[in-house]
Amino acid sequence: MRGFPIAAVFLAACGLVFASPIPDPGGAPPVHPVIVPPGDDPGGGGGVVPATFDADLDGFVVAVDCNDGDATVNPTAVEKTNGIDDNCDGVVDDGFDTTIDWPQVELSTVLWPTPGITKVGEIIATEAQPRLVWAGDRFMAVWIDVRSRLRVARIGSDATLLATPDYLRKPVLSADAAWSGTRLGIVYEDNLTRTPSVRLMLLDRGGLVEADVLIAAVGSEPKIAWGQDRFGVVFKVPGSVNVLRFQQFDPEGVPLSPAEVLVNSGGRAAVAFSGTTVARLDDDRFNVGEGMFGIVYEAYYGVAASGDVLLSAFPREAGRVAPIGPVRVNQHDDPFSSLGAMPTIAGNASGFAVGWHVSENGLDRAQARFFSLGGLAPVQEFTPDLDAARYGHMTWTGGEFVMVNDNRTGGAVPGFDVHLRRFDPSGNTHVDAGWGPWSELNLRSTVRGAVSSHPDVANAGPMLGVLWVEGDPASACAVGRLWFATIVHK
Repeated sequence: MRGFPIAAVFLAACGLVFASPIPDPGGAPPVHPVIVPPGDDPGGGGGVVPATFDADLDGFVVAVDCNDGDATVNPTAVEKTNGIDDNCDGVVDDGFDTTIDWPQVELSTVLWPTPGITKVGEIIATEAQPRLVWAGDRFMAVWIDVRSRLRVARIGSDATLLATPDYLRKPVLSADAAWSGTRLGIVYEDNLTRTPSVRLMLLDRGGLVEADVLIAAVGSEPKIAWGQDRFGVVFKVPGSVNVLRFQQFDPEGVPLSPAEVLVNSGGRAAVAFSGTTVARLDDDRFNVGEGMFGIVYEAYYGVAASGDVLLSAFPREAGRVAPIGPVRVNQHDDPFSSLGAMPTIAGNASGFAVGWHVSENGLDRAQARFFSLGGLAPVQEFTPDLDAARYGHMTWTGGEFVMVNDNRTGGAVPGFDVHLRRFDPSGNTHVDAGWGPWSELNLRSTVRGAVSSHPDVANAGPMLGVLWVEGDPASACAVGRLWFATIVHK
């Protein structure tokens, strides 16, 4: 085993700049000498992972490895069109055209349960919010059925189930999921206890449960994101204002930070990681731009619900830079709606895209806005959806943000469509008009249900996956099935 000298260790305005050796192709990862940037504790005291830690053993310490949970991702990896930032330059699928031109639904199918004689417990409530993530070579879907059972399914790129969906636990009220590079992290509200608690379940790529740990003895409505070497989790505690907490956990569920209070928080949070950027300099040095966790949530002032959405950002490691925010997302005063603002967020190396629901003159609308990492400075707010939009999710394709919504179709008993739309092709500028060759894609043209609700979207490189609940007309639209669609970019 070999050691390597350090060329430089210092702070730069845009992040850490220091040397890191390049491992020999095909060789064993080198042993790094101790690198202690200011603010790090070499012993790991205080819950801070040292910058010298190399969890995936790829030869790159976490300070320069944008995903220390995946050995195939590091600053010298070859970029592929796979929905992953393989080479840590802050751009997903860098060098490939990942903007979406004339998107086409390649296939759309019932995922679970299949039509025919079905056990009641397999059905999903139309108000369920299933989550979809891309796991490098497969999609993984997480949802809760009508009997409050937590389930997970592995889905091939051809939309076939790789196995019968696994039943994980009950009773569970809400859940969210994030992919670490090697594991699926699922946070969920556990209702086996007298007071709801929050747990983190870790599954391998094959769906095998490796751990299930308690992360908050009292809590509900958890949300999760993966950030380089740790999970960022938001959850709600009892109360009427300042009820949301943000905390970071290592890949095993061990706390890395105390729980942070989100100011004027009411609920319905969403969280995303902006991504860490690594630029190769001379003499085997790297310029590292630290990523941040962005959190959006509905604002409460005093004890009153409002139509406001607030955004805060926390550094991956406390003490490197100061938290930012909260900043108010919406430019205009949105009245409180019984549906709520239902904010969603996605990140890229420049900042965060935020989407939310508003009610204007009794009509539903989807609003969206981009916020730069430079102080969460906003660009002009705009409306990507001019018809009746409701709940939505976003993702970054490497070239633009896309958003899925369930949309009211009108009528005495309105149904809902599922729409996919471009949010902001440039990633950081307002789109005045002419969004390119398309503005939105309606996925309902291939289904026959009465209600399409709560869609989620995941980026798989050359295609997107979309998951939603399709209501069953025979059951008064209260229950339904999971539908899955793949959408090609070109």
